[in-house]
Amino acid sequence: MNVLDVLASWQAVDSALGLSKPIVDEAHYHALLAFVDECFERFGADDDHPVFALVDVVADRIREYEDRVHPWPDTSTPLESLA
Repeated sequence: MNVLDVLASWQAVDSALGLSKPIVDEAHYHALLAFVDECFERFGADDDHPVFALVDVVADRIREYEDRVHPWPDTSTPLESLA
C-alpha cells in the first residue's frame, strides 16, 4: 500500500463529499442524503458492493448531524425520567 495513492483517493472523496469534518449545514446534509440514495438505487441489489463501506462512513456523519441539529424529542414520562 502506498500512502500517497491512498491520500490522493481520500482527497478526491473528501472533495466530493466533505467527510473530513462534520456536516455544517442543511445543503451538505441533503447532498450526503442524495449520495446515499443514489448508492442504494445503483447498487442496492449487491449487498457486498464496496461502495457500502463508504456509505457506512457517510451514514455516521449524517447520524451525527441529525443528533446535533435534529434531535428526537424526549418522549419519556416524568416517571421514566426518575427511574
